[in-house]
Amino acid sequence: MTYKRSYCLFILAGLVGALLTGCGSGAQSSSTQSSNTSGSQSDSSSAGFSVSSLVFPSQTVNSTSSALSLTFTNTGNNNVSISGIAISGDFAQTDNCGTTLTVGASCTVKVTFTPTAVGTRSGTLSVTDNVVGGSQQVAISGTGVSAPTVAAAVSVTPTSCTFGSQVLNSSSLPSTITLSNTGNSSLTLMGVSVSGDFAQTNNCGTTLAAGASCAVNVTFTPTSVGSRSGTLSFSDNGPQSPQIASLTGTGVTAGKLVDSPTSVSFGTVTVGQNSSQAVTITNTGGEYATVTAVSTSGAGIGLSGISTPLTLAPNQSATFNVTFDPSSSGSVSGNVYLTNAPPTPSVTIPVSGTGTAAPSHEVILAWSASNSPVTGYNTYRGNVTGGPYTKLTGSPISLTSYTDQEVQAGDTYFYVVTSVGTDMAESAYSNEAKATIPTP
Repeated sequence: MTYKRSYCLFILAGLVGALLTGCGSGAQSSSTQSSNTSGSQSDSSSAGFSVSSLVFPSQTVNSTSSALSLTFTNTGNNNVSISGIAISGDFAQTDNCGTTLTVGASCTVKVTFTPTAVGTRSGTLSVTDNVVGGSQQVAISGTGVSAPTVAAAVSVTPTSCTFGSQVLNSSSLPSTITLSNTGNSSLTLMGVSVSGDFAQTNNCGTTLAAGASCAVNVTFTPTSVGSRSGTLSFSDNGPQSPQIASLTGTGVTAGKLVDSPTSVSFGTVTVGQNSSQAVTITNTGGEYATVTAVSTSGAGIGLSGISTPLTLAPNQSATFNVTFDPSSSGSVSGNVYLTNAPPTPSVTIPVSGTGTAAPSHEVILAWSASNSPVTGYNTYRGNVTGGPYTKLTGSPISLTSYTDQEVQAGDTYFYVVTSVGTDMAESAYSNEAKATIPTP
């Protein structure tokens, strides 16, 4: 038996082969003929993230999470040109993708979460590029939570304060001690107090907010000599109340200068001469003493060997000279004044002396008269034995004595005499006489 058949051929785009379908009427038996067609796939760009969504763990409001990483890969067979990477919401990103991603290459995008409010927070990470469709996106979400409540925590800085040496009954410069609330709830202050030789002023009030600080200024006023101690205490609703800072200092006496001798007497000093006496001053106090100025009163009274400012440590001494140089006869009284920096009291040292005129000296010479008639005698003086000699008389004198009033204290002189005859002839020198003038 012969069968006549007709065929309809349908080509499906993108597939290799054909679908054969019977057409016409009548009973049919089907058979399949296959035919193959071949085609080439066109080049395309394709890229995408490793995940479609990113969820962060709960994060404290206004704090930043650790970074989560996403991989962006070029899965096509053309380079991908990246024109921008953007992120929205409470999220931030950093990446190393650049502007071109080569075939098969990947880059990394790191995302962090900083919630600005409590509750679910969402955003989107988008890459804009030349891939068909325009951009690739990842949905991002996370939950913001409140910071855990922490009780007020208190710190005191410093926990101890040393004031060093301070003069009795005088106040030191203030030292500052700080109270800080390091917790996240308010601190209630019930009082600030000190003990011992210490005083305080503060700006703390009755409430100290979380993260806030207040300052206490402490001064030291010792009431007795030696080591002094006390405490600064904060009473509050914080843990381990009261918070305490230890306070120490040393009370000392003010610097005090003691002079030795306590007065200076020069006795009698010849006019034109000078005399000096040493005076030692010692700091017998417990603090440094500074002489800021020195001066004197009284004619002829002066100082040497001292300059200002002169600072002496406790038990330290210094020596200087008081001088007396009278310019006329008579008694002189005055003082040496040492002006000291407070609280060291100033010192006055009484000084006395008497000026007296220098004694007048003279040498009286006498000799025996000549046995021959003479007109008179001449007197000569030298400074060394044997001459030369200088004539003291202008013309021969008839007397057998001569007074030399032109002599100086401490010098030695040598004298000879000659006789002058009636014929005006002068004899040889007589024997030599020596005179030493005392001092003064």
